[in-house]
Parts: sequence; C-alpha cells; structure tokens
Amino acid sequence: MEQKNANGPGGYDVAAVVIEAPAQKVYDTAIQRLQAHAAQVKIIKQDAKKREVAFTNGAQTASLQANALGDKLTQLVVASTLDPTEPSATSFVVKKHSERLRRTQGRVHARK
Repeated sequence: MEQKNANGPGGYDVAAVVIEAPAQKVYDTAIQRLQAHAAQVKIIKQDAKKREVAFTNGAQTASLQANALGDKLTQLVVASTLDPTEPSATSFVVKKHSERLRRTQGRVHARK
C-alpha cells in the first residue's frame, strides 16, 4: 500500500509478506542482513521483544516487524517513507529479505 502526501513530497509505502518460517528466524535474519550492510544502512531503533527494527540509509527510513501467525508461519510487515526522487525502499527490503529467506527456509508469499 502506498500513500502520498497531499501537500507535496513524502508519504509512505507498506507491504506485507507471509513467510513459512518461525518469526524469530525471520527477525534474526533481518537483523543479520542489516548488520552485514552497516556501511549502507544504520539501525535507528530495535525492539527484539516485538521483533521490530527501524533503519535508514540517510535518505529514506524503513521499519519491519515479524509477527508470528503460527509456529512456522510469519507475517513480515515492511513500511518506508516515500521520497519522490528515490524508488520505494519497501519493495527493495521485501525483495531482498524474501530472497534470503527463500534460500534458507522455503516459501514466501508477498502482497503489496
């Protein structure tokens, strides 16, 4: 889902992905990927109990949350700010995280 600011630039973009993997594994993988790319992105808020993390590349900010739907089923919600001069960070995050989990866990079902 995407919402643009009626008063000019800005807004947000949100996507939800259902992943056949435990929520803690999804969250841990996200944290590992962010730490592996510390030169490009900075974690600005992290709540392990809620399995939520916010991060930025300096131009855009995004956050994600891994919600358990079952023992081995997770809803990953990704939201990012919109910058009219940049592509959506949400689509990039969902694609990269889904690719990584698909290689290690199995199926991923995305909706935007």
